[in-house]
Amino acid sequence: MSKSNDIAEALFEALEGGDPEQTKTLALRLIGLSRDPEHRLLAATGLLEAGESGPALRVLEDLPRVTLEPEQAELRALRIAECRYALGDPETALSLLESVPVRGDQDEADRLWWLGLCHDHLGDRVQADISFREASRLDPVGLPPPATISPDEAAALVEGVIGCLPEVVRRAIAEVQVVIDDLPPLALVRSSGGSVHPDILGLYSGQDLTERSHFDPGGLPSMIHIFRRNLERIAFDRRELEEEIRITLLHEVGHHLGLDEEDVDRLGLG
Repeated sequence: MSKSNDIAEALFEALEGGDPEQTKTLALRLIGLSRDPEHRLLAATGLLEAGESGPALRVLEDLPRVTLEPEQAELRALRIAECRYALGDPETALSLLESVPVRGDQDEADRLWWLGLCHDHLGDRVQADISFREASRLDPVGLPPPATISPDEAAALVEGVIGCLPEVVRRAIAEVQVVIDDLPPLALVRSSGGSVHPDILGLYSGQDLTERSHFDPGGLPSMIHIFRRNLERIAFDRRELEEEIRITLLHEVGHHLGLDEEDVDRLGLG
């Protein structure tokens, strides 16, 4: 067996095991060793799973479609759609997804879910919810219907979580505005170059407390954004959704405080 085949097999195992760092390392090694379309498609998948949408897209666009088998060409189109979505271009992703043939109920369920994501970020919430419901009908176990919470209910939940924090933490975050958004703005996703994913659950912006100086005590305004629609999609039911909102909020509070994981546990933020 060739070295590139060995690395391809190891990359497949890393993907199955959910190891993003190993996946990225092996994908980059495979790209450097092999021009085989199957290997390049696998490597691009590895980069995508590791959060490297830009490099993955470059690998995929470098693959000449005329040399691909039909199923390889379809996979290439799907992976390019995923890259475009991750980089803040749901319109192109939507067009690609609609052009790929469907092979069975599971493929259709997955495609419908992705279509729902694209419609959501394009502002068509009605069509997004229709796509999500149909995807869940075809795959109720793997793609359960999103749980739901209204903006007002989410805001009340956030207020309750903050009220239960230790007093020292409440004082430290008194200046921080917590905003309930549906989704991250596409302009932010695009300008981030892949570091802000459309499916991000929460985001902290501003200077954390460890970055401020005596001469600049205020720093930049600090805000925590909670992305309601994304959180709804990762929860199986309302109870899990509320817990995910709590976890996300506390994670972003930790960013403001400049805490490491041990500090988070010690202060009761975990």
